[in-house]
Amino acid sequence: LKLMIDSPHVYLHNFDLAKAANDGLHFGSSVHGREAELQTLRECYQRAISSEFEVAMICGTSGIGKSELSREFARSAKEEDGGGIFLSGRFDKLQSQPLHAISAAFDNYCAWLSEEDRSTAEKVSTALKENMGEE
Repeated sequence: LKLMIDSPHVYLHNFDLAKAANDGLHFGSSVHGREAELQTLRECYQRAISSEFEVAMICGTSGIGKSELSREFARSAKEEDGGGIFLSGRFDKLQSQPLHAISAAFDNYCAWLSEEDRSTAEKVSTALKENMGEE
């Protein structure tokens, strides 16, 4: 890492540093040593698509691989199911808004939804109204 910092032009050529600052550096596409946690998330997902209510929270200290675990789960769930939507949000200690991570997840979902075709947005709107009411 020190070599990359001291000589970024050697190690990070053609690399989007702004994207790395937002997303972090990724080395490979698999989680190492987190297979049990990944399996737990998959089981939770299977219960959720079987019409049970499920919420999964991935918690822990900085740098232990929470984001990578969630990305790997989202990737594998999308490959298996093809139609799933994965929402995620980050908790920021400096953010004063309560439930910021949940709010951010839904903001990202709404942004994604606005880019989809109109029929997708209408299906979501109908499903929300049927399950949550008109208000």
